[in-house]
Amino acid sequence: MKRSTVLLICLALVIFLASPVFSDEPCVSSGLLTDNAVVLASGSGRLFCSALIITDGTNAATVTIYDNAVGAAGNVLFKGTVAGASNFGSGPVGGPVRVGYGIYFGISGTGAKSIVYYR
Repeated sequence: MKRSTVLLICLALVIFLASPVFSDEPCVSSGLLTDNAVVLASGSGRLFCSALIITDGTNAATVTIYDNAVGAAGNVLFKGTVAGASNFGSGPVGGPVRVGYGIYFGISGTGAKSIVYYR
């Protein structure tokens, strides 16, 4: 009984560590974005990592990221607003988010910029 329990725990650990959520594959950067854009044109099974939101120092910046390859529709994967005086803020997702269709990036706010990180 003890041996089979240890074997099951080891097997579960191997499966857990081999899953794509914990892969060694690094996140990819979208580069600095200043306008709405398709970030990932086809993304079935990809993982969204995070977003950095940058303001102009005065105006608030809002970023919305959709699970969609063509426009601002579908499931919202992330929405974050940073106050203008904060200058920047990170958009932690709280864990990897599975993307089914692609990543569409929406941004609003005078002087707003952002970088999206994804797999």
